[in-house]
Amino acid sequence: MHYIYPEEVEHVRQLFLEEKTEEAFKILEGFEKTDNFTLRFHGGLFYLYVFGNVPKAFEIADRMLEETQKVNNHFASFDSIRLKWECFLNMGDKFDEQCEIVELGEKFLKLAPRNTSFERKIREMELLHMKGVNLCMEGKHDLALAIFEENRYSAFFEQNDRCFNGVVYADIMWSVICYWNKGELDKALELELKLLAYLTNKGSKAIPGALFLILNAGAFMNMGHIYFQKGELEKAEDHYIKSLKLYEGHQLNAYVWYALYFLIRLSLRKNSLTQAREYLDQFHTYNIPGGEGQMSAFYQVSKALILESSPRLHDKVEAEKILKDIFNQVKQGHLTPQFDFDIYVSIHYCELLLSELEMTNEITVLDEIEPIITSLLKFTETQRSFLWLAEVKLLQAKLALIEMKLEDARIFLTQAQDIAEEHGLQRLAQEISEEHDKILDQLNTLELLKKGKVPVSERIKLASLDNVMERLKRARAIESSEVIEEEPILLLIMDNSGATYFNYPFIANWDHSDLFSSFMSAFNTFSDEIFSKSIDRVRIGENTILINTAEPFLACYVIKGQSYPALQKLTRFTETIRENTEIWQALNKAVKTSEMLELNKPPALKTVIDEIF
Repeated sequence: MHYIYPEEVEHVRQLFLEEKTEEAFKILEGFEKTDNFTLRFHGGLFYLYVFGNVPKAFEIADRMLEETQKVNNHFASFDSIRLKWECFLNMGDKFDEQCEIVELGEKFLKLAPRNTSFERKIREMELLHMKGVNLCMEGKHDLALAIFEENRYSAFFEQNDRCFNGVVYADIMWSVICYWNKGELDKALELELKLLAYLTNKGSKAIPGALFLILNAGAFMNMGHIYFQKGELEKAEDHYIKSLKLYEGHQLNAYVWYALYFLIRLSLRKNSLTQAREYLDQFHTYNIPGGEGQMSAFYQVSKALILESSPRLHDKVEAEKILKDIFNQVKQGHLTPQFDFDIYVSIHYCELLLSELEMTNEITVLDEIEPIITSLLKFTETQRSFLWLAEVKLLQAKLALIEMKLEDARIFLTQAQDIAEEHGLQRLAQEISEEHDKILDQLNTLELLKKGKVPVSERIKLASLDNVMERLKRARAIESSEVIEEEPILLLIMDNSGATYFNYPFIANWDHSDLFSSFMSAFNTFSDEIFSKSIDRVRIGENTILINTAEPFLACYVIKGQSYPALQKLTRFTETIRENTEIWQALNKAVKTSEMLELNKPPALKTVIDEIF
């Protein structure tokens, strides 16, 4: 929010930072009893939802909205909507409501005085921010980035030094998330540097000392994460330590342990077990033995990671016991949901079980991994974190390979790529597509291995789990490779019975009858999976047949080479023929008359093919 909080609210802020939560909530209860919906409510409500009592925050926001509507205070009503939107955002599974409430906020803003006042302009920026966040969560990252940039470079804001603008700060943070999701870490890093500069230039004039330090330390922490993913471990450590020192220097214990957890992970990545243990000893001074809650859970996870790195079997068994216990606490709701923590616990536990699987060759270990994957899929989908969801689907495909369930693996890969494509995660989609191509290249070998008795350890090597596990721990960036254009061979349009309504060879005087016969055989085998969008490609000899549905039709593109760029062309083609009235009517007529379409009949078809292929 853009407000400068009154002294009482600043006192509450400091109590929370000092972990004197009971005293802080007593003061908030006092705020709640007042009939005056002033900044005290805004400040108090901020803390209620930040520190875990989202339902209570939502209840107060509803009361605020009701009271402000009675007196036709449309600006205050908009503020109430803004806070309800924050509550929905923190609930994690209320995206539809989150979008609907923005429309209501827009209505209140239209009813408010139409002037050029600070009060109106700042709320217009807040409205844009909410729209941008919603777009980001839909996976429309470029549209979201355009909105955030409009806010950041607002002429109004640049000319107004009245106070720190939390909207601009939040816009930069969400822009970082957009670039992070897209795999563009250099751009994310560039924005974090801008964020630090913004905090120094603008924030230091208006933000109370403790909060200013938290925001700065948070920026250093995020830069540490980015460098960690980029593999620049020394820079990552430097930024994590800067963050830690800021927290320690002002006794912000509620944040110190978070920095220590990441420093322990980084030390283990550097194979510095001694350093990791020193950080754990430091962590121990903040952790209450036998304590409960998030800090204790993070301490236990950190301890488990160090035990897992030990060469002793006894330590690995103890690590598994700890992680299993924390995982169950998360699953049963005994710990306050916290997205990154819940993901990391699940991934660390999964990784340890995979190590056990590799050592023992005991395939039943996968039965213990299955509920972890199920939990991750449900959690990431509910939280609308599609980057994680696509990665977990990729992991699911890898695990299916270990079990030699080849068709399941291909289905999961197609689902993972669809999720990535739908939500603008192009780099990840390309990598998933390349993984799928590798399986097709190895299909004959895999089928032979499936018939024989292959040790589980060999199957794990074949599945190449390392990259996806490292990315899930956010310890490795998405590796973008060169896009190489395919060699086009044939384009087909058919229906689910196999009847063909258009075929266009890209190679002159080429007899494709044998290929087509082979394709029809594959089509009959995979038709259910194809029309349910479960499989998007089939390999016939050295050719790949890419498949995309435009119900009730099926577009097939036969190529040699890399599938990813070709799939994008095929997707564009199917979308275009569905939207082009001339082509769509011609196809439906062909169904009734059993006539084949020709390249120039309808004329629009040739135009579309020339433009796309």
